[in-house]
Amino acid sequence: MDLDSPSWPPRCGIFSTNATGPQTPVRIPSAQTPIRASTSATIDQSFDSPGNPVGPTKPRKQHRNGYEATPKTPSFQPFALNNIGAPQQKAFDLSNPAPLGLIPALDPSEWNKLALRCRAIPAGANLHSFQIEISNWVGMHHGDAVVISSTGSGKSLSWVLPLLARKEGISLVVTPYTSLGLDGELSNDCDGISSLFIHSEKNTQKDFETAAMGEMLVIYVCPEMLESPSFASLLHSKSWSGRLSAIYIDEAHLIHQSYTWRPSYSRLYQLRNIVGHNVPLVCLSATCPALYRAALATYAGLQSSYKLINLGIYHSELSTIILPMWHDVNSFLDLGFIFRPGSRESDLIRTIIYCDDLELLTAMFYWLFQRAASMGIPTRAVDIIHAGLSPRHQELCLEDFRNGTTTILLGSSKISAGMNFKGVKQIIQYKVRDLSLPDADQRCG
Repeated sequence: MDLDSPSWPPRCGIFSTNATGPQTPVRIPSAQTPIRASTSATIDQSFDSPGNPVGPTKPRKQHRNGYEATPKTPSFQPFALNNIGAPQQKAFDLSNPAPLGLIPALDPSEWNKLALRCRAIPAGANLHSFQIEISNWVGMHHGDAVVISSTGSGKSLSWVLPLLARKEGISLVVTPYTSLGLDGELSNDCDGISSLFIHSEKNTQKDFETAAMGEMLVIYVCPEMLESPSFASLLHSKSWSGRLSAIYIDEAHLIHQSYTWRPSYSRLYQLRNIVGHNVPLVCLSATCPALYRAALATYAGLQSSYKLINLGIYHSELSTIILPMWHDVNSFLDLGFIFRPGSRESDLIRTIIYCDDLELLTAMFYWLFQRAASMGIPTRAVDIIHAGLSPRHQELCLEDFRNGTTTILLGSSKISAGMNFKGVKQIIQYKVRDLSLPDADQRCG
């Protein structure tokens, strides 16, 4: 094993410590676009001072299938196995298999051999030191941990590697968005590892039986499904919870940002009351300052003796440009540089445009769609994604953007957290206001 081989994915250095602290647009049915210089652009209509850079902003509207949806008090007791007036159910009985034991810490060469053999990393590459460190930490059940590392640095291997070493067990990954759960389920290509995303459109009895009986299985679930009576049949099974290698909260910074308007995040701590505190809790994010980690202790039950692995999020290859808007925000004329006169499809720069106003974002999509058509550019070059669109649309949209069918992707904060898109050379934030520093860092990748 060549220890001088490049780490995978490419990444900078690491700082580690033990910390103490508390309606859907029509999809129109690809060549890869050329590489250009990286740019992050912010188009701002306002010139007054920004709001609190760290604290939570005003509650954001939620959308479902294109319509605004307001949070509702659940008709069941969160995390309860049985509820008054509902059919009684039992927890899964797995004939009392032996709970997971500890695994001895492996040295870097052993982890690299294991990762290469199971195709977790490509030939000629090595794991990052933080991936090895958190895997040993979980394997030895040392306790909880927080991992801060940029998008695309390989944090997802944190819930795969311990399963490869054990050759058994389950990793439970709490993910904020359907798109991330679908992405996790579809992108798994490690030999021996199975993935399952349980959500509102995939929660049959067969799905839960797969989750109950699986070995070397990564289960993705959103917090709303996690606290549902359906999932309780797993959580209340002592034999199932004894198979948990660890619980992972992906994009953990969102707990601080959204617990006021997404109450399922404020009740995550109840999960640990059921499965116990011996199962390690690992919180992962590209941005998680101290204030956000305090929210993890309050709402997710992060123990005060957690281990902190902080790699930061500095990107030397990124530059930022702030452009005042010269035209009405609804005209979108300030985005004219995306389709310059005489442009062809091969001239387009791979771009993500963020806007938190979903009505404005949708209007922007149709404007760019029509502009592309008027210039003879295939309209498949433009697409849109946000939480209000159907899961099937989101799945196809992400697939098209990754394979190069789509070049210009419009989205909300849904794609700012955890989405790893390769070859993006331009990030535009349209009509930016009340964007916290962690949010800005997330959107820049």
